[in-house]
Amino acid sequence: MNNPSFYQKIHNEIILGRLKLIAIISPARVGSTFFMNVLGQSPSVHGFLHQPFHLTNSIPYKPPENRSEVAYQRIWVKYQQAREFHSEPKIILVIKCMARN
Repeated sequence: MNNPSFYQKIHNEIILGRLKLIAIISPARVGSTFFMNVLGQSPSVHGFLHQPFHLTNSIPYKPPENRSEVAYQRIWVKYQQAREFHSEPKIILVIKCMARN
């Protein structure tokens, strides 16, 4: 039996009511980072991720074949970290992604 993808793991946690994702998708320079930080200060929010789908850490840039799965893995790791520190039945994470081009 194959291991479920990180996307499938996240999807299952959302369906089971154990995870809620709040997505901020915005163009550059409109205050979205400020908005993310304000939401992140809420006691009901357990963490945030800044651009998990932005994978330009290598020069020259070579996107990984599994780009989406790498991003979902980042979200999954943040979710697991939040689970370790919070005992609430539902973890809420804020994700900020830049809408480019």
